[in-house]
Amino acid sequence: MMPVHKTAFALFGCAVILLMLHAALTLLGAAAVLPAATLELSFEHLDAIRWTVMRLAIESGLLGGGIYFFIARTTALWFGWAARGWAVALAVSLVAAVSGVPVLQVVVTVLRALLILIIAVSIGRAPTAWHTARVWQIGMALAAASMSVGLLPFSDDAARDMLRALASGLTITIAYALASLALGYELIRRFSQVSESWARESFVALAGMLALAGMLVTLSTLYPQVSADWLRSLGNASVVIVPILLLIALAHTYHALAERGDNATLAAHWYALAMLLLFLGVGVAGGVQAVPALRRWTAGTWLDTAQVTLILFAPIAIILGTINQVAAELHGVNGRITGYMPFWLVAFGVIGGGLALAGAGIGQVYMERVLSVPAADVQRLLLPLLLLWLLSQLTAAAGIGIYALGFWLRRPVEMPELD
Repeated sequence: MMPVHKTAFALFGCAVILLMLHAALTLLGAAAVLPAATLELSFEHLDAIRWTVMRLAIESGLLGGGIYFFIARTTALWFGWAARGWAVALAVSLVAAVSGVPVLQVVVTVLRALLILIIAVSIGRAPTAWHTARVWQIGMALAAASMSVGLLPFSDDAARDMLRALASGLTITIAYALASLALGYELIRRFSQVSESWARESFVALAGMLALAGMLVTLSTLYPQVSADWLRSLGNASVVIVPILLLIALAHTYHALAERGDNATLAAHWYALAMLLLFLGVGVAGGVQAVPALRRWTAGTWLDTAQVTLILFAPIAIILGTINQVAAELHGVNGRITGYMPFWLVAFGVIGGGLALAGAGIGQVYMERVLSVPAADVQRLLLPLLLLWLLSQLTAAAGIGIYALGFWLRRPVEMPELD
């Protein structure tokens, strides 16, 4: 019978492997868009594959964290089979992403959604004094439901594209954010000395604020396809509301960090990085791009890529912090597992790459869409920023590689038996 802790750690291993693959694909994609690139690669194809890999890594890590934190004292044989089923789903998802076979993509989407829902419902039944399990369950169920939108039949291509974009936005800005916040507050219980009552109230408040901010940012992506007056008004208000909501989240994060306990893992560092990335991706980039007058110029530019990258690396940071904490607990030690070097490399790489892409996006909007400079010339003019993006990706990839090495060398070999 496979212990639940062992199942959780197996899912963490899947997440780390997928992050390494994502880093390699990102480097190839960055090299492919350089003006002097000689690689016979399609950037669009690589980009689609790497986003798929990134989402698979996030889902694997969130499932592992949920199993570890919320079924901590339960041993169930089917959890082991669920992990094996998830590994099969990951493999088929990669094949489907590379091949682009529609039938295979439908099959693997159904399989992933079913596995996520089954695990989420089971975890949601676990007795807990916190709301974290319930919010984690809602986030994962929303992710499963959103990925199923693409399976619905549409007679109108415009409506299909709009609903798929809306579902993708809900997954990225709300579903993953809520599930990772639940894991983050389980980490707070371990690295901070804040009171239980403050943590509970803070968690409920932040969950609501992040959901509201994510909804506002997601709705802004519908413009200019939907040019309704209410959507324009909502977008104009979002430029103020969204940053304020994320600033409040940062204030809650600071309070938890200011009351640090004797926890020596890097869980607090990764959690702080996650909230900073959410602030930059949702609060700054999302709030600014929600303005309809700006959205019509920025849609489809490097600014979109920078925003999505920053947002998606927030749950990844939570997952990496969770792995540090879980490995330390399973080892029975209070110390760092993967060290400071991968943390700082990933932090500087992700933030630096996001800023480089944002700068490239601003230049792209001005030169290509305002001055009508040809796209090929714009790409050559943006070469310094693209090179800086490539350097940042190398930095982040090195950090992920070192993290993976530490994860492998210091993985718990003997898993403790559960009560």
